[in-house]
Amino acid sequence: MEEFPQNTYYKSLTAEALLGLKQNDKAAAIIKAIKKAVPHLPEKQRREYELRLHLLDGTLALNRGELDRAEQELSYFISHYFFELDYELANAYYRLAQVYELQKRPAEAQSCYQKIISLNNRAFVQRLATAARR
Repeated sequence: MEEFPQNTYYKSLTAEALLGLKQNDKAAAIIKAIKKAVPHLPEKQRREYELRLHLLDGTLALNRGELDRAEQELSYFISHYFFELDYELANAYYRLAQVYELQKRPAEAQSCYQKIISLNNRAFVQRLATAARR
């Protein structure tokens, strides 16, 4: 991202990594920069990053313990998912399962784990979902 500061893809990867490290304030600043850039992107990219922002916002909300907002953002991302590869879909389902676990909604969490397993896409979270189903 530092090498190509205007590249929205690198910004989103950096935000995702920072969220994984629980560096929420740094991630929030990058998410804000992405939101500022999105209206100026070509149509196809704009649609992609408008959706991707729901995943980032949902993850940030999860990290901050804002479970209702996390559920809303992650559910939106899942229901509007249109990308060719589905590893991000698996990640979104896993994060939504985490929300449900924290909300003491085990049946919904188990449903998310099953959807991850059904994707059969060899994403890392598939192993985590399989372990959670046991």
